[in-house]
Amino acid sequence: MNRYRDGSAEGERKPGVLQMRHLVVVIIGACLSLVVGITAYQSLRPEPTWDGRRLSSWLNDLRPYAQQSEASPDQAEAAVRAMGAQAIPLLLTWIKSEDNAAKKAIYQVLPRNLQERWQPQWAFDRWWSAAGAFAALGTNAAPAAPELSRLLGTGKRGRAAAAALGGIGAPALPVLKDSLVQATTANNAAYGLTRFGDQALPPLIYALTNSNPTVHQAALAGIQFCVFDQYMWKNSDPSHSSLYFTTRAVGEAMAASTEMGKSRLVQTLDQCLGSTNQEVAMAARLVKAQLGL
Repeated sequence: MNRYRDGSAEGERKPGVLQMRHLVVVIIGACLSLVVGITAYQSLRPEPTWDGRRLSSWLNDLRPYAQQSEASPDQAEAAVRAMGAQAIPLLLTWIKSEDNAAKKAIYQVLPRNLQERWQPQWAFDRWWSAAGAFAALGTNAAPAAPELSRLLGTGKRGRAAAAALGGIGAPALPVLKDSLVQATTANNAAYGLTRFGDQALPPLIYALTNSNPTVHQAALAGIQFCVFDQYMWKNSDPSHSSLYFTTRAVGEAMAASTEMGKSRLVQTLDQCLGSTNQEVAMAARLVKAQLGL
């Protein structure tokens, strides 16, 4: 006679155990149906197309760490540019997206092999796909800058919004400068500014005089990124540059109240003093004097 793990024989199983298992199966099935329904509903939304493919399909080719793609990132960016301003509404929807609670719950209870086979699209993927698409549109996405700026204080999603603003270019520069001096948005604003390279250095340098330590540390991390890690923006996946900036920001926060932190501040300003950009060198000289360094 077959026996279960709890020692009960077939036919002797407690009804409560069977009912509980049945309930779990029903709940998981209902959640899966909900996820499928939401996905189906989203697929029916009107969106621009290019070369026979919907915008959302092209955006999937811009996902961070995408293992299977129908097109290369360069091809996907070209498709987004071809769709132009029509792409903005969906891009804003993607960069504001949040993970469905039912989807997360189902994923967590699935065995690892089923998790690997399912590979759902998470909000993180959408944020950074949208950020890459905004960068592809460049100044043509300027109308989205005000709405993107309102996302800068939303943690990890705010980092993707900052990358999007940096990718938009000159029209987004004033928004990032204003957000740099606010504690809730300073880190993400500083990251977005690094996309501008030397052009971002003067506002970042002047922000070192801000009395708020969060603003000061974010500005210093931004300066160091511009000076030492600017090449990271050449990577087709902007989420990589975000990881490097986070490393800088965490390092500055940890060293802020130490002699090492002061030494790094002086070295960074000295590096800017040697810049061939006169505006950068002047800003570094003025701030160094103001801080008494």
